[in-house]
Amino acid sequence: MIKEEVTRIQEALDADIPRSVIKSRSNSGKSLSYLEGHYVIDRLNQVFGNANWSYEFVQGYPKYLGTDKANGKFQVHYATAIRLTVPRVAEKVDQSYYGDTTIEDIGYGNGINGQSEFAAHELAMKESTTDALKRAAKSLGQSMGLALYDKTQANVSEDIDEKPATNSRPALVNNAGTDSPIASLLATISDVSDRVVRAGVDVADLKAYMKAEFNADRKEQLNEVQAKAMIEYLKRMEKSSAA
Repeated sequence: MIKEEVTRIQEALDADIPRSVIKSRSNSGKSLSYLEGHYVIDRLNQVFGNANWSYEFVQGYPKYLGTDKANGKFQVHYATAIRLTVPRVAEKVDQSYYGDTTIEDIGYGNGINGQSEFAAHELAMKESTTDALKRAAKSLGQSMGLALYDKTQANVSEDIDEKPATNSRPALVNNAGTDSPIASLLATISDVSDRVVRAGVDVADLKAYMKAEFNADRKEQLNEVQAKAMIEYLKRMEKSSAA
């Protein structure tokens, strides 16, 4: 089980990037290739599973760098350093090991707004955070953006049939139709989990709860009672984070 999981993760991280998802922009007369933030986040979800990874700001960041005003518009500059945490699975000679891997990197963002300097601050902060997340993720492998740092783009494929890097851990539900009660409950779990993570709260308790209730060795399916209990737990976390 562990060996297959290690292989799956490694293959998913080092998979080719489909050329169709690569964007480009001009910088000082040069064309630069990049991945959009939503693609990298989706890729992290595909490889590690929703709510199985997280990031946090490094102390002292986001950092305001200054404001320019050009053509009557505010242009605000920010730098942000984040710490990306992903689950680490390894197989040793005499034991299996679960833990976390952390990667730190820094990003830059500038926000432009002709009406409000505050809105420009918001844009710059968000852009620098996304840039930092993408830069940290690229250290995980080719499919996370590392392939674009190779000028030959040897790991960019024209004909790739992009499919989700399905997490191979035991599924919570097997063969549940989209109209079934349990499928609806799972959709609710996913939605609430996403809101909790996007709120920027410490998800350590959530990870501990998931690990305790649905560890990698669990074989049975998730039933409706368990699903409803999980939803209530997540909603309490969401309510607590908003307080």
